[in-house]
Amino acid sequence: MKPIASVVCCLVLCATAATATLPARASDGGSAPPDPEDGGAPSPTYYEAVVGGTSAESLTSTDPTLPQSLEIQDASATAEYRQLGSTEWELRIEGFQRRHERVDGIYDMVLVLALPVSSQGRDAFEATQRGFFVEEGSPGASVPLIYGGEKIVLKRNVGIEKTLLARVIASGGLPDLTGSGYRWTAWNTIARRDPAHGDSVTARGYLRYTTGAGVAPPDGADPRFAAYLITWIPGLPPTIPPYAVRMDVQPGAQ
Repeated sequence: MKPIASVVCCLVLCATAATATLPARASDGGSAPPDPEDGGAPSPTYYEAVVGGTSAESLTSTDPTLPQSLEIQDASATAEYRQLGSTEWELRIEGFQRRHERVDGIYDMVLVLALPVSSQGRDAFEATQRGFFVEEGSPGASVPLIYGGEKIVLKRNVGIEKTLLARVIASGGLPDLTGSGYRWTAWNTIARRDPAHGDSVTARGYLRYTTGAGVAPPDGADPRFAAYLITWIPGLPPTIPPYAVRMDVQPGAQ
């Protein structure tokens, strides 16, 4: 198995509402750690600061308008496009960690990946499994991540690609990959907040797919390439943007 490209993870989104006061971000894309001078109390998570409480239900909007903006900051995590054979690939994310939200709500977790596209604009890849599998544990000893009593698997969602992603690309929130040989794809799952989960979410995961022989991985020197993990509460007003982790593609070991 030969790693071809690696991805260094950075983050995220902030609210555009003038009344929202956001916490300082740590390098992993979460809120700042507890302040010893403040009695060690944990700082608010992203959605606690934006919503102003522990429940999102009071701010639920019937407005179907999609989120409007993204603001990106650095975070720690890595991923690699690994070539397993002449046409077999694995995109693996390692070292992901962020604060666990304490806001009660339904979360849509959307993983945005750049994957091969044909010159006719059609997919030039085929997933060889039923989605992007999320795990926890160390390399060689990983087990599926269980959240809310279920294994976390993110599945392809073309509807999100045509709505949310199309809007963000048009507004400049995501780069346009036209002509690069790659396109943005969306992989998502929906989960209700699990109050029994710990203070942080630590995970790793992978997607295996096939593509044509001779297809190169994303060019790490091209600033358009990245991957994103968006944590979104769809019921919130469109002025409150989702919380997302951004991963830049970097050259990997040959």
